[in-house]
Amino acid sequence: MPHATTLRKQPNGKFEVEFTAGVWTDVTTDVDQAAQLPTIRYGRSSEFSTPQTAELTVTLRNFDRDASGAPLFDANHNYVRGNYTPQDSTSPYYPNIQPRKRIRYSYNPGSQRMRFLGYIKAWQPLISGGIPYMQITAATRDDQLSRVTMLSPIMQELTVDDPSLWWPLTDPAGSTQGIEQSGNMGPPICTFGPNPALTFGDNGPGFGDGSGVKMAGGQYLSTGITFPFGVGLVFSHEIWAQTSSATDGVILSFTDTTGAGAFVLDIKIAGASTGKASLSGAILTTLTSGSSVVDGGWHHYAVTCDGTNVIFYLDGASVGTTTVSGMGGPPNAIRVGQADPGSTSAPFTGNVGQVALYPVVLSSTRVAVHAAAGKGYYGDTTDARIARWLGLAGLTASDWTLDVGQTTVNSYPQAGRDVLSACQDMAATEGGGAVFYTTPDGKVRFANRRYRDSLTPKLTINAVDDLDPSVYSPSFDDLNLVTQATVTRSAESGGLTTQTYTNTTAVTAFGVFADQPTTYTTSDSDALGLAQYEVNSHATPLLRFPQIAVDLATAGHNLYDAVGQLQIGDRIRLTNIPSVAYPTSSLDFFLEGWTETPGVDSYQVVFDVTAADNPGPRFQLDVSTLDGPAVLAF
Repeated sequence: MPHATTLRKQPNGKFEVEFTAGVWTDVTTDVDQAAQLPTIRYGRSSEFSTPQTAELTVTLRNFDRDASGAPLFDANHNYVRGNYTPQDSTSPYYPNIQPRKRIRYSYNPGSQRMRFLGYIKAWQPLISGGIPYMQITAATRDDQLSRVTMLSPIMQELTVDDPSLWWPLTDPAGSTQGIEQSGNMGPPICTFGPNPALTFGDNGPGFGDGSGVKMAGGQYLSTGITFPFGVGLVFSHEIWAQTSSATDGVILSFTDTTGAGAFVLDIKIAGASTGKASLSGAILTTLTSGSSVVDGGWHHYAVTCDGTNVIFYLDGASVGTTTVSGMGGPPNAIRVGQADPGSTSAPFTGNVGQVALYPVVLSSTRVAVHAAAGKGYYGDTTDARIARWLGLAGLTASDWTLDVGQTTVNSYPQAGRDVLSACQDMAATEGGGAVFYTTPDGKVRFANRRYRDSLTPKLTINAVDDLDPSVYSPSFDDLNLVTQATVTRSAESGGLTTQTYTNTTAVTAFGVFADQPTTYTTSDSDALGLAQYEVNSHATPLLRFPQIAVDLATAGHNLYDAVGQLQIGDRIRLTNIPSVAYPTSSLDFFLEGWTETPGVDSYQVVFDVTAADNPGPRFQLDVSTLDGPAVLAF
């Protein structure tokens, strides 16, 4: 059995608060471990659950002290000044006792190890035994990510770039004008022309981005306004369109009709012989796409102009660049579905949506992102999709560490979802123990399913010398059994389909223990692979330790540095297990989460773990159930 050894020297632990940006104040001397031990909680209880937002709770003495550390009292024997009392102008930290200030805890067993970096949620005054304290509760940036709610893909990306004019054309059926989304300057874009077949509320571009307008040819949408794009006509504009008609038709036209040097930019289907898209005008050389757009699918068209150079984009890729000359002034008319006012030439037949104009040149990167949004970002790997969403929340690449995703993702119903839950859904789509969380150093982390492949333990615990006997509950049970898994590809990922895998031998032995995860993968074989992984990794009862605990202060080996480097998914090895209790002297586990409690004479860390010593291969693809070739390997 485990036994206590000589008390090991405590690490140089340090609690710091960033009262002023960039300046960390050490408050360690005010931490009162007698009133309440600090607690840090990370991760999840098993690979099938979702990590909770990590939290820190620490209690500070809320009074002034003399040089010896004794409390200071006034003449009435009241404690002098609450150093951490909010809105107290006598506090040395006034006015910075505020929520959302950063706090961190680290220790130095040889090299500094960050154990928590997060944001203060609450300052809670406490009185214990007549002594004033201030309890601080803090959370990692997951908490903030959970408060960032996303729009649908097109709506989200266009909002980021703030168009000056934006007609989504998602108005309800029966409408006769498209109400502007941006609200910056323009009037509605209204219905004109003799043909009454224009229909609002029809099929629109994107995924969850609303409806569009159906044009049968003849009627068009137009508005008259002088666009304040400044000197040199620097602008960008874009539109989504869908057609199955190879008849020549103008999708979008800008015209300066104020005098000589008419300025016309037309995007149109080039004619029955080609079905290609082209950009033409009185003051530029025509640019034509290399492939047909007459395929019934939605395509994204964009034009940027820096005053001289014009770039035409189709589906996020440049068709070509040309120059303009003889500009007569800013456009004062826009038409969707027709070239010239009062003319019936080149009417467009098909659906259109999301017309947007900008007084700046959108970069090629942003144009590509807009086009990808219209496709629901189809084809992203799990890490690429996570990176998109983290960027929308204001994070940059320096704020995250993302493994390369092993799964390709389809569209996702992001409208109304918060960034945290959406990113965690990507980890669930990846499967195989993949996880999304914030690490103790404050970085957002995505560990893919390959992260658990390593057979080398990051921490070895001697069951006799290091194991904390106060947390000791091994079991041989059916709690984590999975003998049948049905994985559902969501309707948003291209069709509501399910893939079921059953281990018939395990079902005969133990019965049906089913799991039913949801995935947003593009592939049925990928969904089947996830089902097979879950079953083949959990079809047999295992010797299980739900938790393994160590007291770093009394362990027989110095474990501080190794513990300080652990991440979720790391392998932990328990050795020297008594033979009277187990058939093997060594067991491996995957780390899923932990709770650590720095104390005066102890430093307990309780690891939440799942068994890693599974019989047989971690994954075996049953090719007999697939229609096509087996391409996935967990």
